[in-house]
Amino acid sequence: MKKNLLIIFGGKSCEHDISIITAHQAMDFVDENKYNVFPVFIDINGLFLYGSKLRSFEFCKSIDYSQLEKVYFKPADQNMYYKKNKVICNADVALLCMHGLNGEDGTLQGMLEMSGIAYTSSSVLGSALGMDKIAMKMFFGGLGLSILPYLWTYKEEYYNILGNKRFFDKAKEIGYPLIVKPSNLGSSIGITRASDEEGLKAAMDIAFKFDHRVVVERALTDFVEVNCSVLGSSLEQQASVCERPLSWQTFLTEHIAEIERTFLSFEEKYLTKGAKIGGMDNLKRQLPADIPKEQSTAIQKQSLEVFRALNCKGVVRIDYIIDNTDQKVYINEINTIPGSLSYYLWDYCGIDFFDLIDKLVEHALYEAEQKRYLKYAYISNVLNGAGGTKV
Repeated sequence: MKKNLLIIFGGKSCEHDISIITAHQAMDFVDENKYNVFPVFIDINGLFLYGSKLRSFEFCKSIDYSQLEKVYFKPADQNMYYKKNKVICNADVALLCMHGLNGEDGTLQGMLEMSGIAYTSSSVLGSALGMDKIAMKMFFGGLGLSILPYLWTYKEEYYNILGNKRFFDKAKEIGYPLIVKPSNLGSSIGITRASDEEGLKAAMDIAFKFDHRVVVERALTDFVEVNCSVLGSSLEQQASVCERPLSWQTFLTEHIAEIERTFLSFEEKYLTKGAKIGGMDNLKRQLPADIPKEQSTAIQKQSLEVFRALNCKGVVRIDYIIDNTDQKVYINEINTIPGSLSYYLWDYCGIDFFDLIDKLVEHALYEAEQKRYLKYAYISNVLNGAGGTKV
């Protein structure tokens, strides 16, 4: 029997448009012999909408809201409703393609938990910690992992004259250059590099436009970025190969010969199974990353440790920075719903996008089933024995 699969995307987030792309990549590879697909779009105001037109990427570029229905969910109820209690479907599982606040941060996960709907992303705890860069660093530090020196502050504290002075004293102790980041944003939004105190002041003003908490960390000047994905649940976990993201400048420098060799293989690069999801993705990363085997193995092992400690589920991507001066590996952040669901890493490992979606659904249903065995209530005699509420 086919399962009813909600694909939820959009959101009240700066990464709203990236979420739409991820959802359509996933929808292109849902096996419709196994699933009935129900696309659920969350607009920039947080309104939940449904309609078959949402399956069209062109429609999502310029949405006609008159062709969509407002939908809602209820606690302890797996149905998706529209109008006055009219049921659209009973949801077996929700495939979350959300990025950023109000979707990847545990808020949507909490709503689905209350409704009893299985979902593909990490738990409320893992999602919340994975979104907040300050809490994330504290968590990584608590695990004993290597993190770059950092400090953080509230907006109110920073703009206080005394607090401002203490902040710049601490920043000087860490040492320039520094990277300034809003605590709860992704996709490099609001992130600025500062080379001196004046640059730091400007960077802080930018970051505080996006969040009231900001983290500042030491910026390495000679480094390599490496990412690793983990797929699984509490039952089993597996780590992908490592990748090295490349900027276009790096790519052109290191791969000009490859460009010349493959220029005429346009059909092979873009008209394959991956054409709908953007063949150019393959040109902007080194896969697998050209790092020593023992370093790659250590990163994979650490990624599995983080996945388990954060009670993650589904697919995540963990980002690392390698300092070229001493080859020390620093953990940077975890993305609990990575862009494109990190399909390209798993495709390289022999799990294509169709299989990846199946595995995400399986893990979501497994974790939901485990929760059904837990006791959430305890019948006691406390109330009968209480004399009243007066103190």
